[in-house]
Amino acid sequence: MNYKLKRKLDQVDKALQIIGKNDPIWRKNYLLIIARHAFRKIQRAWSEKDRGALRALLTKDLCIKWEALLDKMDEVGQRNIVDRITIEEVLMIDVKDFTNDDLDRFTARIKASAVRYTVDTKNEWEEPKWDDDADPNPGMESKEFIEFWTFQRHGDSWRLTNVEKEWKEGDYTDTGPVLKDEKYMERVGKE
Repeated sequence: MNYKLKRKLDQVDKALQIIGKNDPIWRKNYLLIIARHAFRKIQRAWSEKDRGALRALLTKDLCIKWEALLDKMDEVGQRNIVDRITIEEVLMIDVKDFTNDDLDRFTARIKASAVRYTVDTKNEWEEPKWDDDADPNPGMESKEFIEFWTFQRHGDSWRLTNVEKEWKEGDYTDTGPVLKDEKYMERVGKE
């Protein structure tokens, strides 16, 4: 693990210890479980085109974007499958704690492998027609990838608000882990 990433992980751990004392939703192990569980559930819902499950797991804005992709799949008679998922590592890479809890966010760096491919209505492999950037994966090979899943607080739960498939190390390692508004500053001041 490189130095910048390790330093950022240490900053996030310290921030979580501080904010978790007053708000138990910020427990690190709990957030890691949320990320792992949501990753699997959302991949399954996506593969099954289960819009109801996606609405319960995604923020409104992300749900609108993903439902538009599902609509395109319906138009061309295709489905995108994510199968044989193996989560290799989940790291808490960023946290943002605000006075307004509805703005709270955390980002998990998820290293996983899976088989991703597109099928037609007969479940036969087909070249994706619903997205020009979709990997056709004709050999249906398992591929390793890293994604950054950002969750937004929704009452006492968390919903996925963004997925970044490409990442430059500096995007997260060059920034502080917590946006320091009044809520955070009050807690830090007491430490």
